[in-house]
Amino acid sequence: MKIEYLTFNFIILLSPLLSYLFFPKIIYPLDNISLISILIAAFIFILHDIFANNNWWRFNNKFILGVRILNLPIEEIMFFFTVGFACLTIWLNLKTVNLKIEFNLFPLFLLIGLYYLFLAIKSKKAYAQSMTIFYIVLIITDISSKINLALDNFFILYLGIILFLTLIFNYYLTKRPVVLYNKEFLSGKKILTIPVEDFLYGINFIYLTTIIYEFFSNSAIF
Repeated sequence: MKIEYLTFNFIILLSPLLSYLFFPKIIYPLDNISLISILIAAFIFILHDIFANNNWWRFNNKFILGVRILNLPIEEIMFFFTVGFACLTIWLNLKTVNLKIEFNLFPLFLLIGLYYLFLAIKSKKAYAQSMTIFYIVLIITDISSKINLALDNFFILYLGIILFLTLIFNYYLTKRPVVLYNKEFLSGKKILTIPVEDFLYGINFIYLTTIIYEFFSNSAIF
């Protein structure tokens, strides 16, 4: 049981690697831009989790090794790198697909934001409020920098895939439970055993990672 969260990370990492057996032309985020994007996004969320851990949530000692860095389980730090790698793998390969999306998905993107804004205001809970503010900041950064992921139908589709995966993997983390939440900071809204705030948490992490990736890809830095 002590190695469960560690094993969970390896499963996330192995999933895109094993895809090579079925899709030999798969693209992996192993270039400098990808690695730096994952590193920056992970660093920002690690800072967030240092504050949130033992406040908004804590990790069940039954499922972690007990090795901690800056008060975070080593498995949680690994999580941002394994998830960042897996999700950027999906993004890079999705962009190569010749798929036409006839209808505009941007209203769905706005609807997500409006739902969480309403939740943050109504519940007055710190987790919903912080994730909603982060989401708004990312949208402003995205549009003002002219990266415009929010206006890209492929990116909205990509987020849909991530939300589906979040449902699967977070269900495991919350059902076991590997993560134990402090109800004082939660809105109380759940999908299965998953606080709805966790979905926006996942969106924000992937949104940030992809913004950074696209920024460096379109710049002359690399």
